[in-house]
Amino acid sequence: MKKLSYQFPLLFLLLISACNPMKQLYKEINKMGYIEYKTPLEHSGIGTIIGGSPKSFALMAPPQECFPDHVDGQDTNIRFIDKTTLPSKSKKITVSADVALEILKLAETTDGTIGIGAGFNSVTTVSLEMSEATVEYFNAIKLENHYKQSMADECKQLLDVGAFIYQALRVGKLKYSFYNENGAQIKLSLDKISELLDISLNLGYSVENGANLVFEKPHYMGYQLGRMRLEDHGLGLWRSTKVKRNKWVWESLNVFIGHSLPVGLRGLTQGETKNTDNNIDRHSLFR
Repeated sequence: MKKLSYQFPLLFLLLISACNPMKQLYKEINKMGYIEYKTPLEHSGIGTIIGGSPKSFALMAPPQECFPDHVDGQDTNIRFIDKTTLPSKSKKITVSADVALEILKLAETTDGTIGIGAGFNSVTTVSLEMSEATVEYFNAIKLENHYKQSMADECKQLLDVGAFIYQALRVGKLKYSFYNENGAQIKLSLDKISELLDISLNLGYSVENGANLVFEKPHYMGYQLGRMRLEDHGLGLWRSTKVKRNKWVWESLNVFIGHSLPVGLRGLTQGETKNTDNNIDRHSLFR
């Protein structure tokens, strides 16, 4: 059994549940107003169009396809990135090696994977520090203008049945430390890391102060969804920040004008969800 320590300076407060630390991580992301990415992604930031359901959604179009930074050589100015600083706290628990591996896999990207090495049995505590957090979101006014004036018709048709990442929480740095049964931090070198872990060659990392394993590729950890419908002509913006019974729960942001629910969302009480095919699920997105 391994001990696992979470440390999230400049990111968020994490109170670990001994039975399921990943579930507690997701719970803290939810408290911040985001839906968790079950698998942290490197490139699927705001503007990514998705379909499916919360437990099994499909990436339908990349961020720049329908929400580009430039149109005809002009900046759209629809995106904004802000740094965020949130409380932190750490606790230690006893977990299995499988759970330790699950936490290590948070650093994986499309460039490579991470596995447990032959020498990992010398590790009794793993400490993870996540920092350099940023929030990406859309400028709602610029977004409205882009939808009405420069968005391609194909994108409007896709958004009429799909949803897009409207806001995202991104972590820029993951730092791992390893400790032995005496509580001493294990010194790291390239050879020592190869002994402890099986890391793909293409997955870039560095050793900090001879003791910390650092990954500095940004990872998206949480998201909020948005919807814009043809019938609203870009004037209606709907957002989902939580999930209920494997369906996204929608609320009106009332950004532009007051109006009734779009047809595709009627039958939903604001802030609630019902078991209906009008929800954003497989039935509506893959007709």
